[in-house]
Amino acid sequence: MIELLPEQVEALRQLQRACQEAGVNAVIIGAIAYRVWIDDDRRTQDVDVALAVDIDQFGSLTDRLQAAGWTSDPKREERWVTKTGARMDLLPIGEQARRTGYVTWPKAEMRMSAVGFEHVFAEAVERELAPETVLKVAPLHVLALLKTVAYMDDPHGRSKDLEDLDRLMEQYELEGERRFGEDVFEAGADFESAGAFLLGLDVGRLCTGGEAKIVGNLIAALQDDSRPAQRLLGRGRVEESVIEETQKRSEAFAAGFVIGQRQSHNL
Repeated sequence: MIELLPEQVEALRQLQRACQEAGVNAVIIGAIAYRVWIDDDRRTQDVDVALAVDIDQFGSLTDRLQAAGWTSDPKREERWVTKTGARMDLLPIGEQARRTGYVTWPKAEMRMSAVGFEHVFAEAVERELAPETVLKVAPLHVLALLKTVAYMDDPHGRSKDLEDLDRLMEQYELEGERRFGEDVFEAGADFESAGAFLLGLDVGRLCTGGEAKIVGNLIAALQDDSRPAQRLLGRGRVEESVIEETQKRSEAFAAGFVIGQRQSHNL
């Protein structure tokens, strides 16, 4: 069970009750989801939640949250703040958003990509985040897809998204036996690059046509030494050993992705 701030625990319980009353499916994504699966001492003040409701029906849920003392941030439409100060980023990704591939925030008239969120709801796993608080959480390979989409959707490319993807490659399947599996051995990956290979494999198995194209574009950017993506994946570090490790992880991820795509098409 991960360590959450008391105000975050109470916020999750309030959100859980409101979602049950409104009949809305909620899935934890972002840094909190990452910490559910990977032991990490990083802390975040924000809790990111994907909600299976379209934005034109969002009021059925937010009315209940406002009754509990939640207030919306006037500058960020996704941001809600509880009475005790917990910051909750609520993303309404209903059927329409998943069908069109985007959400349009009504006030700012800004579009946010909804690519990959079909898997958020389909692949989510229930986990106890606090005593008597069980919520659905997106698994790591789905989080990797969301990070990829977020980076490629931003014209400037947020460095944080690639830094997080690099951590996922390093930490993926660090526990258990998968890094010693036959598929890793056949791919020629060593233990250090096995996580990146397995992450690519699972993302490849997951992706549909449009999603696969986005991941393929990221892989191309990572393999191009003239592009900033390669440097960002190494978290800005310039040591030769770090550069080599980063290149090896990106190559292993790409190899796994190709195999995963091939396997998904053969199903």
